[in-house]
Amino acid sequence: MLSLASYTAGAWVPEFFVRTFHSDIRTVGITYGLYIMTVGSAGIIGAGRLADYLRSRGRANANLLLGALIGLVWIPVNLLLFLAPSAGWAYIWLVPGVVMGSAPFGIAPAAIQQMMPAKMRGQASAVYLFILNIIGLGLGPTAVAACTQYVFGHDDALKYSLAIVTAAACVISVVLLYSALKPFLASLERLRLHESAIATAQGKATGASP
Repeated sequence: MLSLASYTAGAWVPEFFVRTFHSDIRTVGITYGLYIMTVGSAGIIGAGRLADYLRSRGRANANLLLGALIGLVWIPVNLLLFLAPSAGWAYIWLVPGVVMGSAPFGIAPAAIQQMMPAKMRGQASAVYLFILNIIGLGLGPTAVAACTQYVFGHDDALKYSLAIVTAAACVISVVLLYSALKPFLASLERLRLHESAIATAQGKATGASP
């Protein structure tokens, strides 16, 4: 759901500025690209650092908790961005919007690797990327187009479609990630027991060798 909100914004932000504020598409593209290069990179790195800090303080499910917090903060940011009264305000709110949109892409794969046995990490990453692309990249931008065309019925309503789809995705992400906090800890415990059993079996096999 967080990736859905991110891919949706990435696909429609330039057109949002063109339709809503009649901005020059080249200017929007350059500005948006610079935002992604700078604050977007800062969002990915910063989220990873913050998750590491929370784990060092005893939060084993820090990645999921941080993901839920990102979704929670991102809800008002999306509404303020896409319902901004002027292009200037939209560009201001686009900064935290890009930060929030980039942040989950580092901590989400790390959480999957954290809870998986070594031999299953490749398969788990493949499943993750499949869902990410089918739901996030496939459904998100399409949902905005469908909402604009079939719900509002005119192109100028793009800003409302963006606000609805991104905010709804963030709300769902918060609910799902928060509900997964305890099951994630249970998965970590199962992984610990699994690895302990393997280590014990290997130790016995080594000790029994001539």
